[in-house]
Amino acid sequence: MYTIKIGNEVLYAPALQHAAYTVLAPKVCLDVHAAGSLSFTLPPGNRLYDVIQRMTTVATVYQDGEEIFRGRVLTEENSLYKQKSIYCEGVRTYLQDSLAAPYTYTGTAKDLLKKLISEHNSQVEAAKQFTVRHVTVERAEEKIQDLQNVAYWNTHQEIEEKLLSVYGGYLRIEASGGKLYLDWVQEYAYTSAQQIRFGVNLLDIQDKKDAYDLFTILRPLGESKIGEDGEYGDPVSIASVNGGKDYIQDDEAVRKYGKIWKAYTWGHISDPAKLLTKGREYLKTGAEIRTLTVRAIDMHMLDGSVDAIRIGQKVKIHIEPHGIDVTMRCTKMEIDLENPENTVYIFGE
Repeated sequence: MYTIKIGNEVLYAPALQHAAYTVLAPKVCLDVHAAGSLSFTLPPGNRLYDVIQRMTTVATVYQDGEEIFRGRVLTEENSLYKQKSIYCEGVRTYLQDSLAAPYTYTGTAKDLLKKLISEHNSQVEAAKQFTVRHVTVERAEEKIQDLQNVAYWNTHQEIEEKLLSVYGGYLRIEASGGKLYLDWVQEYAYTSAQQIRFGVNLLDIQDKKDAYDLFTILRPLGESKIGEDGEYGDPVSIASVNGGKDYIQDDEAVRKYGKIWKAYTWGHISDPAKLLTKGREYLKTGAEIRTLTVRAIDMHMLDGSVDAIRIGQKVKIHIEPHGIDVTMRCTKMEIDLENPENTVYIFGE
């Protein structure tokens, strides 16, 4: 069962049928790469109709008592009949309220995250501050040399640009004991015991294969140093650690799609061996991207002993008539709180 609270007050719960608790079209969107959102509409008779304030009111969504969303009210729209449509954004967007001042940084990726969060905390109210907790990204202890920020970007943009886009992983936020804990994890560590199967809980499926950014051969490029003449030299390549070749290729993808070249620059990497490692990781993303969009019944709703499908989990999907038998990560969920059978799960990056 899903519940929405505004502060400590219950706004919506299926068991509350009184007009004072009426909420229309409550939906929550969860996303491993974004803040997520909550939307709903209040009729004039709702008891909290006049309580909600933009940017200050905090809304939370619970599933069986476990918090799955926390965010602030962003927009409010009133209709002719005074129905109030509310849209909330997840607390990850608190990181957009602060600025990362220009800097030159030498240290680990993990400590850079701590530095950015500390500076964010110094600029915002206590309720919008974060505590860095778990950092499990594989290369988080890797040394960064003279990394620069030359513009006043907001903290969220700086973390996306300097950390997530370079080292991968996911930001995960949890509220506990009045604090917001921020984790930077390589991946969500659990696999759902529940499966999505044809003839059992599957209602609809779309199987999309996208070759928009497909490449099969990669030329990794590293740091370009300034010479004595003040000009940039050639970027670091992997040739010295890759048998003289300055490129790597996915042999299976070449056989399937042909030779499709791409160059990518990691301007902070000067070590050819580290550049080769990063290039191999990035080459894996060049293959065809597959996304499954599934509408299914979460069997947890029918039997509380069955694991619920959670955002970030890997889930086995077995659709025999379509020849689908895969285990993929649930990267997005669009939950209809009133009609959970209409919930949409998106699997794949």
